[in-house]
Amino acid sequence: MEANKLGVFTAIEDSRSGLTSEEVADRVGISQECARVFLIALHETGYLTKRDQRFTNGPWAKRWIVDPERNITNVLKLQMHGWLRLGDLETCLRTGRPVEDYHELEASTHSE
Repeated sequence: MEANKLGVFTAIEDSRSGLTSEEVADRVGISQECARVFLIALHETGYLTKRDQRFTNGPWAKRWIVDPERNITNVLKLQMHGWLRLGDLETCLRTGRPVEDYHELEASTHSE
């Protein structure tokens, strides 16, 4: 979900020969050390492939995240909101109201 939110898969897909961790860090605005560890984790879980220190999207990411006809990008955004809301559950239970209205937040930005 975080890689989708940051635009990692889109940045990699927009490159012709894949990206190094340093290039991903520069394109999506994260630290180089974190990018290196993050991309290794994405590679080890099958989301990315790696060759000669360059990362490309794996079959699952290509089919379900960057394919314009099938992508589940908005579903992943919705899941992210769900996780955020669950993180605030104790506050919601104590106050009787949400900490932030995620529906209003998402509606304020363009989304298919």
